[in-house]
Amino acid sequence: MSQVNLLPREVLQRQSLRRLTALIIAGGAIVFGLVLLFYLFQVGTLGGVRDDIAAQERTNEGIRDDIAELEQFAQLQAEARDKLDQLRAAFAGEASFSGILMDISRIIPSDAFLTQLVVQVAPPGGSTEVPGSDPLFVGSLTANGRGLDLDTIAGWLTRMEGVDGWENAWLQSATEAEGGGFTFTSSVDFSRDVVTPRGRGEVDGG
Repeated sequence: MSQVNLLPREVLQRQSLRRLTALIIAGGAIVFGLVLLFYLFQVGTLGGVRDDIAAQERTNEGIRDDIAELEQFAQLQAEARDKLDQLRAAFAGEASFSGILMDISRIIPSDAFLTQLVVQVAPPGGSTEVPGSDPLFVGSLTANGRGLDLDTIAGWLTRMEGVDGWENAWLQSATEAEGGGFTFTSSVDFSRDVVTPRGRGEVDGG
């Protein structure tokens, strides 16, 4: 059975136009809603990004503060190393003069005495090699004195050889003195064993 639309053509056209308009409005509303959702999503994402940036900036600020503290600490360390190097340089090659005097008082024969004493220790890097000897020596001791006899002087030389770090003791001269006895001049080389542990850089200065 067929149906016949008896409405005028103008009415039909208006109805079609209204339906098309409604579809367009509905489609526009959907598109607008989608755009709004996308905008809100982007706003939320942007807010999260801003929060992340702010958090990273706070982290970077903390790192910069830590770096500044570490740089200050590194500078203090460098200054401490410089001072320690200066202190080590000041004590390099140090020999204990009081220890040398104690050794002399311990080994001097009872029938002899010294009238003059010269102690020389080479500056750092200034060790000199005595011809025909090994190892290098860092200084020497020259002693003038007076002894009862030649045996006394010989005992003095022997005892000098027995002190750690004293090597090559020799008699430069011995002269019979008025009133008895002999005046003498003796010398001995200092090896590196006379240098203190601090002078060898084995311990910090102090």
